[in-house]
Amino acid sequence: MNSSKQLYSDNGIYLSKPKLYAEEQGELLYKGLLAESGADKIYAYIGYGEDWTEEEYVEMENSQDGFKANFIAKVPGVLNICFKDSANNWDNNSGRNYTYDVLKRKTSAKVAKETKEPKVKETKTKRINAKEDTKTGRGKTGRTKLVKKNKKTQE
Repeated sequence: MNSSKQLYSDNGIYLSKPKLYAEEQGELLYKGLLAESGADKIYAYIGYGEDWTEEEYVEMENSQDGFKANFIAKVPGVLNICFKDSANNWDNNSGRNYTYDVLKRKTSAKVAKETKEPKVKETKTKRINAKEDTKTGRGKTGRTKLVKKNKKTQE
């Protein structure tokens, strides 16, 4: 866990990454009020935005360092976290919750272009008179020949 000063370190809350991106795993470490009061189990309650969308409870593991839990930051925007113990006592930062920004992943144009596969246009069949065979430059009999053309294009 990052030992530098963090947003809620005075409350005993630590997030593993200073910048958390959507669809990225983060780790919470909780040494807060509930842990100090001797809670046997602690759950992180996680949601996004004012409406707490994508809400979930994550049971935290008790370790020497405090209570730990891994979670996936599901969507960009405001990440809300509060904590509760098995006796239904809450630590919600005096009603303000613990909030973090979840950043949207940037996609570079170069990466997007490299991953795009070239499209192959439909194969067209054309009948040409074998007398006009430009490939060999020689005249042929009056038979016709089927020639297939494939074009690869980057779109």
